[in-house]
Formats: sequence, structure tokens, C-alpha cells
Amino acid sequence: MRKKTILSTISLIIILSALTLNCSFANQLDIDQGYTDGETAGTELGTIQGNSYFASGKNNDWRSAVLSSSEIISLFDLNRDTTSYRNAFLSSFSSAFEEAFKTAFREANLAAALAQQEEDVVVLGLDDGVNVGSLFGAERGERDFFRRLSNNWEQSVLTEKQIIDYFNLSIENHEYRSNFIEGFMQSFADSYTIAFRASNAIHINEVFSTMHDSVHAKISFEGATVLSADNILSLEVPEGTVFRKAEFEIETLELPRFNPWDMYTVVTRAYSVNVLDENFVNLNRPITVSFPYFWNDRGGIFYKEDTKWTYSPSVIKENRIYTTIEDSVFWGSDFVVLIDNKYKPFSDTSWHWANDEIDYFLRRRFIINECEEYKFRPDDSMSRGEFIQLLDIVFTWENDFYSEVDITKFRDYMVLNEYKESFLKAVSKGIVIGCDDATLRPHMAISFQEVEWIIDRMFPRIGFRWEDVGNRLLLEKFHLITGLENKKSNISRAEVIYVVYQILKELS
Repeated sequence: MRKKTILSTISLIIILSALTLNCSFANQLDIDQGYTDGETAGTELGTIQGNSYFASGKNNDWRSAVLSSSEIISLFDLNRDTTSYRNAFLSSFSSAFEEAFKTAFREANLAAALAQQEEDVVVLGLDDGVNVGSLFGAERGERDFFRRLSNNWEQSVLTEKQIIDYFNLSIENHEYRSNFIEGFMQSFADSYTIAFRASNAIHINEVFSTMHDSVHAKISFEGATVLSADNILSLEVPEGTVFRKAEFEIETLELPRFNPWDMYTVVTRAYSVNVLDENFVNLNRPITVSFPYFWNDRGGIFYKEDTKWTYSPSVIKENRIYTTIEDSVFWGSDFVVLIDNKYKPFSDTSWHWANDEIDYFLRRRFIINECEEYKFRPDDSMSRGEFIQLLDIVFTWENDFYSEVDITKFRDYMVLNEYKESFLKAVSKGIVIGCDDATLRPHMAISFQEVEWIIDRMFPRIGFRWEDVGNRLLLEKFHLITGLENKKSNISRAEVIYVVYQILKELS
């Protein structure tokens, strides 16, 4: 009897062991399958999310993108499977998701960087070719006219091989070289034609001009239109402009000359408009100076300011170019029409309320259009460094004694970079005194209040106040500035240009 009991016990142990072994084997299959499936799902979703985060401009932060455990269970319906499978799936999903997310994000970043470098090379090659082609085209066009050749740019343009050899392009990559050649050809043709026709126009003016180089006209309250001796410059004085009779003289001058690297094309002779007797005249209304004009929209009327030619806001209409003189007192000036081959309008200001002022600063070369997208971003904030540098350029600050200024007393002097010289001048003049914590913060946005303080220090007699500017902006441009309500708010780039433009007008 006892023997039978022992045998029965042994049999039961063997059966239970077999069942346990089968159960363990089944659990391991679930775990292995869960790890495999979780890894596959995590890799797929991590790759998708990594690419999506990069494309959306977000950071490489996989934790903010990964699903929670409950979301994973719900998405893949894991509650319907075994606990072993579910736990293994969740465990492998997160690690696979992290690895795939980071890999996809970095690969997308690398691909974008390489594509940007390729695009930069294309844009740089095109711009360099345009600039050089413009200079060569202008020189060849003028030369061919005086050699009595026909107006045909193809007869004088360099061949592709000559361009490559002349500018040592063989050491450049294919993209830069091909785009340089394309830009050169396009710009050469335009500049050649403009220079050829300008030379012809000058020649015609000289041939058909009268024997007298100057004309005189007495203008009274009735007004008058006066032409230069060669009928090129027109001076229009409307009725009611002068109360006392004034004698004007228009004198024909020599052709101005410029450094080729200034990239100006001269298309008329220069003319001096003088006021005789008292040397000046009081104007009650604006007067207009105009010239015939048949070229592109880069042209402008320039007037002589001391020893340099300065752009005057010009309008091209029906084969004439006009500028308006709004000064209350006119002392006389020299005028000429130039084509600015460096002028390239911004792509985002055409319909902006401050377009006229921004375009004026661009043509005066106070600001430059060098970014890849040719954008000014008028509604973005302007930094302190940009503002101080702009004032330095516009008002041509002299060096004075800025070399004696200890700029190291400011804790962030190491980050002044391209603004350093302008800040040195501003500090030496007492225009900038720094923040309370002994910093200059050149890369931080500047506020309306800070602009007001700086302008007050520069021009105390003006009595600059935002209330006055705000009312004028509202009337002239229908633009409401936030500085009226909160002077601590940031001023936009367009608002800065408008204010500095108004100060220039007031000082002229």
C-alpha cells in the first residue's frame, strides 16, 4: 500500500513539472514576440516623429514625442494579449522609439544642412557673377560705342572658357562655376546695353547742345518751367512758390566720374541749378527737377552734397525721372541722373507702410540687401547693436576720442562683434551709457523708451517725443505704434527707419 502511494506521488510531481515547463516555454515565446513587435513599432513611429519634429522646427526631444504606456496599449490593443507579451512590447517600444527618433531627426538635419550649403553655393556663384558681369558689361559697352561698333553685347562678351580662366574658376566646384557664368552673362548683357546707350545719349547731348552752357530765368509769383541749354534738365516752379521775383540759373557741367567699384552708371551730364542775387530763395511750395529717362528702375536723380553725390527720392514715369525739392529755403544744388547697379529692392517691403523710407535708406546705402531671401523683415524687432550701427552710418560719426574709451568696463563687451566700433563712438559721445548692470546688450531688442533717450542725447534741440511721431504716423501712414501705450515694448525695424528718416529731413 505504501509503495503505491509513493509511486502516485512521483507521477504527480512529474506531471506538474511538465506543465510548469510548458507554461515557462509559452511565457518566453510571448516575451520574445513582444520585444520584437515593440521594437518594430517603436522604430517606425520614432522615425516618423523624428522627421516630423525637425520639419516643424522643434528640438531633438524624443521624450515629448513618445507615447505614454496607456496610449501604446490603446493604440496597439495590447489589453487583449497576455501580460508577458504586453510588458515586453512596452519595454522594447520606448528604447526603439528613442533611437529611431534621434536617428531620423539628425539625418533630416544633416540632409537640410547639406542642401542649404548647396543652395548657398548656387546663390553665391550667381551673385558674384552678376556683380562682376555688371562691371565688365559697362566697361565694354562704353568702349564699343567710342570704337563706333554697333550695340551688340554678344560681340564683346567673354566666352565661357575665358570667364573660367580669367576668374580662376577651375578651382571652384561645378555648381558655383556654372552659376557664376550664368550670372555674368545676364548682367553683362544688361550693363553693356545701358552703358552703350548712356554713352550715345551723352554724345547726342554734346552734339546738339546750344552754344551757351547756361540759361537764366526770372521767376515770379506766376511760376515757370525752365529748361537747361540742351533741354535735358527741367526745373518746374509752380504758381505761388515764390513771393518775390528770383533769378535762377541752370548751368551745364562736365560728366561726373566715379570709382568703378561704386557701380554707378552715369546717364546724363551734371547740371547746376543756382539762385542768383541773394544766393537763396524761400519756397512756399515744392519745386520739381526732372530729366528724360529710358532705362531700368535702378535709376535715380542725385544731388551734390559737399563733395559727394546723394540720392534724392525719385519717381520714373512716362520716360522721365522726377525728384521733388520740399525745402522751405533753396540754396541751389547740382543734379545728375545715375543708375545704381548695386540697388536691389527688398522682396517683403513693396506693400509695407514704410516702403518709401526703407527704399530711400537702401538707395542711400545706409542699409544693404545681402540676405539670401532679399528680405528686410520690417515688422521684426531691431536690436540695440543694429540701431547704434545704423545711427553711425547715417550720421557719419567721426572717430573723435573713442580710442580712449575703456569698453571692457561693460561685462558683455566680448560679444559686441561687428557693432564694436559703433558702440565705441556712441559711448565716447555720451550717447550710450550702458545698462544698470554694466552691460550693453547689443543683441537684445531695443525699446521705444531707449530710442527716445538716445535721440534726445544726440539732438536735444529737436525735442523728440513718441507722442508727436505717433500722431504723424497715424495721419500719414495709418499705422499705430505700441510705444504710445507702452514705451518699454520693442520697436520694429520699419519704425526705426521711419524715425531716423524724419530726423534726417528735419536736419536738412
